[in-house]
Amino acid sequence: MYKLRDNYKKKAQKTGLETDKQTAKRVRNNVTQFSRTLKKTYFLATFDEAGNDSKKLWKILKQLFGNYRKKNEINEINGRYDQTEIADEINNFFADIGPNLANDIPDFLIELVCFSRRLRLV
Repeated sequence: MYKLRDNYKKKAQKTGLETDKQTAKRVRNNVTQFSRTLKKTYFLATFDEAGNDSKKLWKILKQLFGNYRKKNEINEINGRYDQTEIADEINNFFADIGPNLANDIPDFLIELVCFSRRLRLV
């Protein structure tokens, strides 16, 4: 079935005809629909077979959704590749963000805030 789909796709790419493209698209959609139906039928039957056995149920769910944790690895920051240097770079960023933002605030806004606070105190 997948081979048939691939053959239609190759033919459509080779000829470039709109009718071949439409046929390849229709075959692709039918294969996808059939594949989804088979998968759904398989897992429904497997769920029924598991019944109330939670161990079997979790095994099926892990098979269905995958049992992996996506790792977010940072391999390079600002030209640094060593993991301790990367950690230091991230730490410096978060440690300096407050003072850096404070330096970016114009002086007249700081004076305005201080002035408004004095008015409320009186």
